[in-house]
Amino acid sequence: MSEIYLPFKARFRKTMLEGTKIWTSRTRWFGREGDTFRAFGATFVIEDRLVMPLSQVVEHHVEEGFETKEGFINIWRHVHPYRGFDPDWLVKVHIFRRLV
Repeated sequence: MSEIYLPFKARFRKTMLEGTKIWTSRTRWFGREGDTFRAFGATFVIEDRLVMPLSQVVEHHVEEGFETKEGFINIWRHVHPYRGFDPDWLVKVHIFRRLV
């Protein structure tokens, strides 16, 4: 177990601190189960890691910190302008919870 750096946009501050955003999908792994990271003055631990297509991730938009599927899709397209939202794209899902 180690502390890692896992960056988040400021827009996720509230949902992460409240515990509603408990997933983050990335194009690469940032940590392993048991690793911790700090964000917005709190400490979080990665509890699980999954590989899944974006078409499944979008079904968990609330866990990703979004009120709607469209919100998740729009941000994903913004962050990944070249590939956009490809439903078949296999991404790395980090499932986490707040410790302190």
